[in-house]
Amino acid sequence: MKKKLIISSILTMFFATSCAVSKDNTYLRNDYNDPIFKNNYYTLKEESIVNNIKKTNNIELDKVNNSVFETYDELKQLGSEFDSKVANNEVEYDTLIHSNYNTTYGTENCLGKIDDSFNHGILSKLTDGLLFCDGVTYQGVRVQINEAGFVHEYEKKCVYADYFALSFKAGSDYTSNIYTKSATYKIKLKIKLYMEEDGKFIENICSYTMDSVLRDKYYLFGFNLTKDLAFNLKGIGVSYDLISTTEDANLDQCLYLYETLFVNSSWY
Repeated sequence: MKKKLIISSILTMFFATSCAVSKDNTYLRNDYNDPIFKNNYYTLKEESIVNNIKKTNNIELDKVNNSVFETYDELKQLGSEFDSKVANNEVEYDTLIHSNYNTTYGTENCLGKIDDSFNHGILSKLTDGLLFCDGVTYQGVRVQINEAGFVHEYEKKCVYADYFALSFKAGSDYTSNIYTKSATYKIKLKIKLYMEEDGKFIENICSYTMDSVLRDKYYLFGFNLTKDLAFNLKGIGVSYDLISTTEDANLDQCLYLYETLFVNSSWY
């Protein structure tokens, strides 16, 4: 029995760390690993922000005015003026986990590289540079949200960023016998950026409709950040509206979030 317990402990440690850059953070981030699908939604909306909104701006994003991209290929097509490293193939967009920060797009640009304050808690899953999962740890590297999503306040404040990006994919209750891998979704994605001003927050809700999101395909969505959307940024929220789906309506639906990126950003 003792031998079995030792082996079990070793396997648990392996699976918990195989998708993560930092072992130290994994054990703080490994909640929301329930076999019941709907128990894994991360829904915390921090009161320090939601109870102190002084103004809300609704912004409908588009590809012309906001340089919206839905995939890494579309990001690359924006050219070297938008992101020279991507355009010039100086970083890789792949699922490999490397030991240094200067190899992949995710690890080159992750917030965890910028400041240690991004390396703690459940949402450090979204700041570690891992844009994908290797099919081993699942909940260990992703944040699962329902339509209501979450709101989070950062410890640091942003003063500049070139653009925002989100790595995600769509999903539903995979434990059900009516689950289908070929489902498609039409969603309205909402990125909420909270700018601190005199102890209150200006809420900028940046919305964009994606007409055909395929299940189990990774998407890299993003848009240009003007000064109004980056200066004094202190918090973020991610939510969505499910407009339609080919999936069975009785299944619980979700978005799996893997990374939030503020590329070339400065924080204090």
